[in-house]
Amino acid sequence: MWVRNLNQRKIGVVLSYFNIASNILVNFAYIPILIFYIGKSEYGLYQLMGSVIGYFMLMDFGLSTTVSRFYIKYKVINDNIKKENLLALSLMIYSGVSLLVILVGSVFYFYMNDIFGLSMNLYETNEAKKIYILLLINISLTFLGYIFTGVISSHEKFIFLKGTELLQTILKPVAVIAIIQISPYAVYVVLVQSILNIGLLFIKLLYCFKILKIKIKFHFWDKKLLQDMIKLASTVFIVAIVDQIFYQTNQIVLGIIYGTAAVAVYSIAALIYSNYMTLSCAISGVLGIRATEIAISGDFSKISDLFMKYGRMQFIVLGFPLLVFLTFGQLFINLWLGETFNEAYWMGCFILVPMTIDLVQNIIFSVMQVRNEYGFRAKLYVIMAIINVILSIPAAKLYGGVGCSFVTGFILLIGNGLCLNIYFFRRMKLDVIIFWKELFHMCMPLFLMMGVGIGIQEIFIIPTLVVFGIIIFCYAILYALLMWKFVLNVYEKNIFINMLNR
Repeated sequence: MWVRNLNQRKIGVVLSYFNIASNILVNFAYIPILIFYIGKSEYGLYQLMGSVIGYFMLMDFGLSTTVSRFYIKYKVINDNIKKENLLALSLMIYSGVSLLVILVGSVFYFYMNDIFGLSMNLYETNEAKKIYILLLINISLTFLGYIFTGVISSHEKFIFLKGTELLQTILKPVAVIAIIQISPYAVYVVLVQSILNIGLLFIKLLYCFKILKIKIKFHFWDKKLLQDMIKLASTVFIVAIVDQIFYQTNQIVLGIIYGTAAVAVYSIAALIYSNYMTLSCAISGVLGIRATEIAISGDFSKISDLFMKYGRMQFIVLGFPLLVFLTFGQLFINLWLGETFNEAYWMGCFILVPMTIDLVQNIIFSVMQVRNEYGFRAKLYVIMAIINVILSIPAAKLYGGVGCSFVTGFILLIGNGLCLNIYFFRRMKLDVIIFWKELFHMCMPLFLMMGVGIGIQEIFIIPTLVVFGIIIFCYAILYALLMWKFVLNVYEKNIFINMLNR
């Protein structure tokens, strides 16, 4: 069983990165086509409504993470009764949440003209309402899917989970491009995505009941479980709110002040840093289960070891895309979408750098949840969110999207870079000083490569994306060689060699 789960983890990580690479490549090919057909304003409208509906996604209240954590706990102690009861209680809770989403969302619907009326014309507000209704129905149904995603992840069936995500990644652009050939409007883009999401939910349901043989049965009203769930869910929920504020509110602020065109530009930066974040989550989503199990066992020495190994692995993976964007990002955006999207480069830079600090350490958040220490991060993030909202509005009025992203990045740097690391050091007894010394030494080859990249742009003219792709491929080979020679230790080299052998 342990060997099978280990294989699932390894293949799950590989599939995760294959899925992410496919998603990135598909998006970078698909978005220019989408903007070409539906236009910059329609695309901005589509992104703006996505940001609005993101707040209703928060009405998950952090329960999806909570269900997964407790299901793992009962799975480790082999308590089938409590597993069945947990799923039954979760289903009852999510049914109520879905109803609440529809009720609250219906109220917001009637105020959309008042909120966006000054920056959007009558056609745009009417289209926005159609998109909003579709998204609202979609999330009220897919909320239920969180339970089954958590179950599949808890059973470490990463091959199925990542495989279905890959299928959706491929099908979405194909279906969307087919429909916009007939009706080039954002509302049809959302319609196609909603149908695919509901289809994926149905597949997960079948897998859980037919393959995993799960049972959902109410045995008793577990007051203690509900209290523990609410305690953990509340902290996860607060952090989710803050994540939403940091990464989506800027688009709403820009939509209210400047309209859909400004949102379209900022959404490109958002696409870049969300893909970057997904790279990190591929490892944490798989190894996070292992971190949870270690935390439950109470073996803190293994947690410290995992923290160091994971941080190095994350930095090796994230270092290359960060380096490429900082060095070639402006050129890439010009070749990809044109000079009208130039500001997206600076927006991306201001957020990607401080975000990296958080991402290389995010494995420890699973441990904090198990040890009931996640509340500190939640409280810290509330303070950060409030400051971000207060400062982003005047920054947007003065400097547009660039001002918003600078404020967000600076607050992330102080909160994640300084405050959380002090907590890790003093409260959790993690040696963050050695951790960051290790990562600083790993940065040296990146500084060298950045100089090489700047020199390439000074010497050569890069006229097309094809030529750009060839240069980045050669750049990746140089990165791999430098990492292998000067950065990777024996353990990391063996992981890579074993993956190639398999």
